[in-house]
Amino acid sequence: MIDYVPPPSIDPVNKVPPIYGGPVPAVAIRKVGNYAEAVDLEKNSTIAYSTNHAEVFQKAIDYVEKGGMVFIGKGKYYLETSIKIKYNGIRIHGAGGFGDYQLTADANVPGVYPKNLTVLVDNTDTGLDPMIQVGDGSKPIIGVQIYNLALLGKEPPYAGDTDWKSGAGIRVISARNGLVLEKISVYRKERGIAFYTTDPSSYSYLQNNEGFIVRDAMFAYCRYGITHESGSWWIADAVFENIRGYYVYDHIISSYGINNWIVNTVFRDIIAQASGWSGTYPIHVKCAGNVVFDKVFLDGNIGEEAKMFGGMRILLEDSEENGRCFVIIDNPVIMGANNKGIEIAGSKQGIVIIKNPYIGTLPNAKAPLGGLHGVYEYGIVKANSNAIVHVIGGWVNTELGDKSKFFMYFTSKDRIINVKNYTRPPEEIVPDSSPYSWTNNTPLVADVYVRGSVDRVTVKTEDGTANDVSYVGDVHVVLLPKETVEVAFSTAPVLIIRYRV
Repeated sequence: MIDYVPPPSIDPVNKVPPIYGGPVPAVAIRKVGNYAEAVDLEKNSTIAYSTNHAEVFQKAIDYVEKGGMVFIGKGKYYLETSIKIKYNGIRIHGAGGFGDYQLTADANVPGVYPKNLTVLVDNTDTGLDPMIQVGDGSKPIIGVQIYNLALLGKEPPYAGDTDWKSGAGIRVISARNGLVLEKISVYRKERGIAFYTTDPSSYSYLQNNEGFIVRDAMFAYCRYGITHESGSWWIADAVFENIRGYYVYDHIISSYGINNWIVNTVFRDIIAQASGWSGTYPIHVKCAGNVVFDKVFLDGNIGEEAKMFGGMRILLEDSEENGRCFVIIDNPVIMGANNKGIEIAGSKQGIVIIKNPYIGTLPNAKAPLGGLHGVYEYGIVKANSNAIVHVIGGWVNTELGDKSKFFMYFTSKDRIINVKNYTRPPEEIVPDSSPYSWTNNTPLVADVYVRGSVDRVTVKTEDGTANDVSYVGDVHVVLLPKETVEVAFSTAPVLIIRYRV
């Protein structure tokens, strides 16, 4: 044993890290020409030495099977078989920092510059699935942490933007408390990080991936970024923070399939540029509990065309018969969608609060990449009649400029508050019989002006309480959502209705 636990930034190839904790077993892996070498840092003895880099990695990880540190020096390591982590309490650290996300013409990874100095390359023809596997499905995996790794599916030359290898960069199976994936970048793989569980009907303790953090992750030229694979069960009590996508073909974050739910999870600082260009939603998530999206930026512009079908699709699908979801979407910025900005779907009850959205911009604005900046037709669409949606502040606009489509299928139980550029056109109604009732079935406040002589004006609240108002001269009443005005008359008046937020 050695009496230290090195911080993630240490490069073990060049120096021994300073003491700041311990004791834990520690192994260092480094490149020696075309060979990879694994060394026990306490004993200064060689564990493995081979041109088969995956074999060296596996022996190093199995060497600290009771928990320990594995340091990987800078350089490229070529994998011909998957690396499997099946023990608890293992920490893996690559070399170098992550730094900023920069668009460059880097020779190794065109379009992005990861600043990871440790790069693992999929060296197979058909693609490893996965390159790194955390857990094996036989028991929950606890306390695994991986830092500072770049996973590269293919090396140049590339045959276009969809030239990736099949399989996942990292697959996590039944991870529990303490899993950390930090400063991870995945390029040219079908899936970046995939979460999966096995045989949930037989092993209830394997149904969930829960209590983990994915932070500072980047995905480029992948089909998916972070995906909750079909057939899995819950992702719960998790944090996804500082996630970047560049030319991610399908979803940067997705959960699909029967029993795939996201519960009590936070998504913070999610940015996807030139992504979702298969005509999908970069964020497609099934929520079954409390879920928060904090600061989301989605830009689907590629060249002169908006490629995303929509920005976010949130499905309320609680696992309980009478369950209820609560979702907050705070500060979303969505551009480059050719249909919808945000869609609230699913079938279960839930409350969705969307705060300060900026969906689309001024018509015909240009994006940094040259395409349209905006959202083409629909702003926020509520496709779940059991949901209640509140939109507070912000700006919603579409390229077609049809304000009736800014908030689709909203009802009087929903609310639109202080959205800067949203109004509904005024309406004029000439009643055909007396008494005549009109109910405000919108999420807006309605000013009702009665022009002409009437015999009675009554306002009814949502619970049916009736209050007569003065009907001398011109009458003006204010109706909240679900409130009703009733007028009795001999000669039909004109009702002019104006909406406000």
